[in-house]
Amino acid sequence: MNESRRGTWSSPATAILAALAGVPVLATTAHGGVDAAWADAQTYTYKVTHVPDFDQSRAGLPGDGSAYCVPTAAVNWMAYFANHGATYIPPGPGLWQSDELYDEATDAIELMGVLMLTDPDDGTHTATCGAMGLGLYLAAAGAPCSVIAEASDSYWSPTFQDISKAVFAGGYVIVCVGWYDDVGYFIERDGGHALTLTRGARADDSRLIGWRDPKSHEGDLHHQSHFSTEVFPVVDQLVYPTFGDLPRWMSKPLGYGNAYIDQYVSILPRFALSSTPDGHGFLAHPHHLIWDEWPPLYSEFFTPELTRVRALILHPDALSFVYLAEAEEGGDPCRLWRADRIADATEEVPIALTDPMDLLMSRRRGLYVLDDGDLVLYGLDEAEPDEHGRVTPPASVDAMCVDDETDEIVLLSAQLRQLIRYPHGLDANPEIEALPENLPLAGRVRMKSDRSHACQWVISEASDALYRLWESPISGELVATPYEHPDIVAPADVDVDDDGRLFVSVDGLIREYEVEGEQLVACPDPYFGNSAAAGEFLCVLKSSTNGVPEIHETPAWRDVPPAQPYGDPIYDCPADLDDDRDVDTTDLLTLLGEWGECPEDHFCDPDLDYSGAVDVPDLLTLLASWGECP
Repeated sequence: MNESRRGTWSSPATAILAALAGVPVLATTAHGGVDAAWADAQTYTYKVTHVPDFDQSRAGLPGDGSAYCVPTAAVNWMAYFANHGATYIPPGPGLWQSDELYDEATDAIELMGVLMLTDPDDGTHTATCGAMGLGLYLAAAGAPCSVIAEASDSYWSPTFQDISKAVFAGGYVIVCVGWYDDVGYFIERDGGHALTLTRGARADDSRLIGWRDPKSHEGDLHHQSHFSTEVFPVVDQLVYPTFGDLPRWMSKPLGYGNAYIDQYVSILPRFALSSTPDGHGFLAHPHHLIWDEWPPLYSEFFTPELTRVRALILHPDALSFVYLAEAEEGGDPCRLWRADRIADATEEVPIALTDPMDLLMSRRRGLYVLDDGDLVLYGLDEAEPDEHGRVTPPASVDAMCVDDETDEIVLLSAQLRQLIRYPHGLDANPEIEALPENLPLAGRVRMKSDRSHACQWVISEASDALYRLWESPISGELVATPYEHPDIVAPADVDVDDDGRLFVSVDGLIREYEVEGEQLVACPDPYFGNSAAAGEFLCVLKSSTNGVPEIHETPAWRDVPPAQPYGDPIYDCPADLDDDRDVDTTDLLTLLGEWGECPEDHFCDPDLDYSGAVDVPDLLTLLASWGECP
């Protein structure tokens, strides 16, 4: 991967971090509001400017918006996207600090709340309903992206490091804190709050986080307060929950009440991961949601000692992937590896394997390995992955996938022509269904789940067709419907995104198709272009959440606003174009250097009134703001 990331960190945090770390951060020039730099996993910075900071307390919202932090934090990103090229995303582009658009912002927050099933008193269940509603909002607008939600569970909690990696993966993040009470040696969650993440920095053990807080320093119920950011130091602490869970490390923002970070939601542009055509490496293909090209366009990875890929899966958080590397002839069994997309690091997963053939990973972060005829469940994110379940399927397995609707593990046996379904915990007998006679199976078989079409897609070396495997609502039996296209010959792998678009690895390239009735139609606007390379394995990012009702839809996970404003706000200073908290000659020269029309549908920083051009009103605004920012 590229060693440096885009942009520089220019804020008061620079001096603090330089003094603490003394380590320079590699950087390049950024645009479009994203400034970020990555030197290594202990030294990085990121900042997103021009992000709106809407108040959640509004007269037009149910309960005056007292529990609307999640919809508000999400709409901050929607308005940011619209101002930076994705003008089709509601509420559209505009000067959102102005009260002239106050009602439009309120309408967008209310709509987001409806889709998120936000309750006026208890708020939004972020890891379940919130993520789903945000995905619906973006899908209705036609935005090519997925929504990833990760929340504390029985043994794991997202930390500042996880959230920062989500940013460097190209994510636009809503960070959520829980309010925790001390109960003896333990802590107990009692509500939470959502914020729009805009800043972060790390130098070894020193960390800073900054966000737009929907509930801080508000105006009244009919007027938008001045946009501002709050910045806090962050420390990781080993904590002991009271509800029987294992102790875990959690990140605590110092000075923000009794809060701990315990969930985040990341909006990620479409992303594809494939093996290389020669089978010895991996290719990452990101699509871009808005006009600033973040993250980098192309990333390439290689297996240790250029061994061949046997199986490949993308972690549901999209920050890493797991693969089997084929052993040398006559050597040890295939070895299991985990590659960090952001830190450009690959580590062997310490699991003893006998004869592994295939891998799966569920949204609940469970790793399933088909090993020597057994299906085994491991806790991948544990320090030392433990075995949590093991079954022996009734027949040899040729392909497997996770049913995204039920969390079931679905196995396909060509030998017995059966579909075998296990519960996600592998703790009950399987359900077995007969495969249709018209489904040809021979040689290598691949199967992927499709939520949007309620089916599995199956390919094999016996046919050039893609087969949609679905259950008839009349007979209850499985039906296999073939889909063919002249360009699809000997497909190597298939996957499908949240919207039902099919991605097929054919002749070393990714081809993209829409399903129209019983026909495949080539997409005229392929997300990854017409030259994205692919080999035997192809994974496309899908929306995912590890949220489960029994944990994340309980009273402890309701929304509760801060008891008081925390931190000293850093108010926006739009005319400070280089973000050094001073409007001076440098900013004037930047404005004059971009004089004239902005690129079509693109916001340009010196366009201070969002008129679509840098002109005399912008110059007068800058001159009126001359000097130190407030």
